[in-house]
Amino acid sequence: MNSQTHKPELMAPAGDLACALAAFDAGADAVYAGLGDFNARQRAINFDTKQLATLTAWARQHHRRVYITLNTLIKETELPALSEVLGAIDRICPHAVIVQDLGLFKILRDHFPHLPLHASTQMGTHNSAGVGMLAKLGAQRVIMERQVTLDELALIRQRTNVELEVFVHGALCCGLSGRCLFSSWMGGWSGNRGRCKQPCRRRFFSEDGNGFFFSTQDLYSLDVLDRLSDMGIHALKIEGRLRGPDYVTGVVAAYRKVLDAPPEQRREALRAGRELLSKTGGRKWSSGFFTQDSNNTLIDHQRPGGTGRLCGKVDKVKSTGFTIRPIYRINQGDTLRIQPPSAEAGPALEVTKMTMGNKPTTALRKGQRGFIHCDKEIEPNSSVYIISQQSLDYTDRINALEPVTQTLALHMAVDPQGVTIRTLNTPSSLTWHQPMEIPAARTVSLSADKLMREFARIKQDTYRAAVLQVDLEEGLFLQDKQLRLLRQEFTQWLGEQNTFTENELTTSGQQKLTTVLNNKTKYPLMIPEHTLHTTQGVNESTIKAVDLFSDLEDAQEAILPPFCPEDRQDALLNRIKEAIAQGIRRLRVTALYQLDLLKPIPETQEVTLCAGFPLPACNRFAVQFLSDLGIQKVMLWPEMERESVTALAQQFGTTLEIFTKGRLPLLVTRAQVPVAGRITGGHGQVFWVEVKHGLTYVYADIALSLPNEEGVSTFQDETRDTPHATSDFNYGREWA
Repeated sequence: MNSQTHKPELMAPAGDLACALAAFDAGADAVYAGLGDFNARQRAINFDTKQLATLTAWARQHHRRVYITLNTLIKETELPALSEVLGAIDRICPHAVIVQDLGLFKILRDHFPHLPLHASTQMGTHNSAGVGMLAKLGAQRVIMERQVTLDELALIRQRTNVELEVFVHGALCCGLSGRCLFSSWMGGWSGNRGRCKQPCRRRFFSEDGNGFFFSTQDLYSLDVLDRLSDMGIHALKIEGRLRGPDYVTGVVAAYRKVLDAPPEQRREALRAGRELLSKTGGRKWSSGFFTQDSNNTLIDHQRPGGTGRLCGKVDKVKSTGFTIRPIYRINQGDTLRIQPPSAEAGPALEVTKMTMGNKPTTALRKGQRGFIHCDKEIEPNSSVYIISQQSLDYTDRINALEPVTQTLALHMAVDPQGVTIRTLNTPSSLTWHQPMEIPAARTVSLSADKLMREFARIKQDTYRAAVLQVDLEEGLFLQDKQLRLLRQEFTQWLGEQNTFTENELTTSGQQKLTTVLNNKTKYPLMIPEHTLHTTQGVNESTIKAVDLFSDLEDAQEAILPPFCPEDRQDALLNRIKEAIAQGIRRLRVTALYQLDLLKPIPETQEVTLCAGFPLPACNRFAVQFLSDLGIQKVMLWPEMERESVTALAQQFGTTLEIFTKGRLPLLVTRAQVPVAGRITGGHGQVFWVEVKHGLTYVYADIALSLPNEEGVSTFQDETRDTPHATSDFNYGREWA
């Protein structure tokens, strides 16, 4: 990399402690990890609170960072459990919390303001208006929608000052982030709650043939690291919390090698990086959505959608396992994926026992015929892929980590008259002040980073300390010896406060949130409205809503587009102004970016704002979040089951709206999909694929139909043909 180029943070996935240590060993600056609940990789092993507290404290000691993922949608009925999780996170004091749910965003901002907020890619942020809006709402960093091109990303970077994070390697979802309903529709397992069953990796059938019409190739970005660094991207993210330490080690090492290479060694670093990546397993590499050309070729519909390194074919099958002659070495402890000839999803298994010539063996080398014992149902001639290889044993390393129960969050203020430290996550705030004369620096000034590192050295039996916020007057100087003495005196003072015990501390933020949750306030009910999204005539009892770029004649409401590329924002704003000039006084907001885009509209226009799909509202805090932003009517998220809908309806009444009839897009993508019209899935489900305004939409052949909820407004979509069948989606089953 050019020595003058900004070097971004390299961030790796951590499904468990072994993966986290492997990532740091390989050169990652940061890892992102999830607890057991409320994260987008429910199938990963994930962490318990003590493991994550220990890892985070270790990372601070070694100048690394840990980000906790809470990037799923949260039901109203889950709020008490969420409160417990947030209390645990507050005691861990991560370097940031990654969030999707609007309600959780509000909770953290209002009750845990000392915890830095990162807006998840699941929030679907794809233009500078969206980034700007999230920054105003308190996001320190925005993780960009994966379907943003490099050219768009460069423009966004020029127009915003917020930290931007982008994915650079790993598996890609076909659909736009945070709005995919495909998995949920087909079985209740929601991708927006970390439980996606990956229907886009399955085979579909059309009149012109069959294939994996929505299965994308993997993202690879070694060749564009210079460009990302030059444009000032703050963090580069590697996907893969379901992968093992071997994968994490190889991918992190490859990207670290290229990031650190001086210009004269760049070509060799790229070669070595590609060689490392070739051993990690995965799908065919691509540039993802970074360019229009890669958008057009991202889907290779003839390839099965699974991952891994092909190592051979199943020869003979028995009830106790199968025979194989591998083309790559298979070790005991490796994880294999078996791909049936039908290309449907096959089983995965860990190799626990192998034999060769009826004798036990711990490895099958290239060309050696052996038997792998398993209790899975395996089809003859299936392809065998290695998805995780036996790697270094991290047991001793993990056991050697100093256990930490909790971390004391601190605010530190330094001025010429002294130092003041205040606790942020104790039941009541504690303040320590040390008056002293702090001189002006002659050369090197005291930095916030130096203060954070010094106080991260505080060690007690069950807790550590972390300076999360610093108010530092510029141009001051303290000797290293003085800093050490300050730390020691503060530590002694802490010990005298009896702040911590062996029991877990209930933080101030958790106490405040519990008080709010116990408040049973109900909002007044009014006469519900009926909004009809239609191109047909309507009677006087309804409000006619149409897409903004449709014919607005006789319409009372215009629906704004959820996706607007960076270079189309001005055109969209002009169209909104035209709609208002034509008499439209209701606008349906479908993405947060629109609220920033609407700023130039004079308040004298008296425009009513409604929120609709895919802007998610699943709990009271999300409804309140949108209401605080000027939204007068909020559509509930359509995946919700009856219990969740009723719980909110009893609180908010006509403030809410339910999508009761019509077809919602199950998947929307910028990728060029190699099929159009009617398709069927492997179990006979029928779908329709359409292209509109440069995006591809997938709709179910049957329509959504829900009962009306007493006192709640309804929304019906009649833009498509009358369905021959209907579904209540998740309304009558658990939304998982």
